Amino acid sequence: MTDELTPSLAPPRSPFNVRCEACTHVWTAAWLPMEAGLFARLTARLFCPSCGRGGVAIKVATSAPVSPVPPQRTA
Repeated sequence: MTDELTPSLAPPRSPFNVRCEACTHVWTAAWLPMEAGLFARLTARLFCPSCGRGGVAIKVATSAPVSPVPPQRTA
């Protein structure tokens, strides 16, 4: 068990974000660092969770994913 004062031995991880060219949805596809073979297999099978498109429609994103804003209730 670690606490806030104990440094972690694991390397820092960063998100690898992708964007669907069809619907512009952005999401985190993987967390890096990751073994190269696993990363290749994972990214070769990506499909957009929003519209279902895959393959050439998926590109590296230049921005972070944005959480959807819940609709406002009207009184």
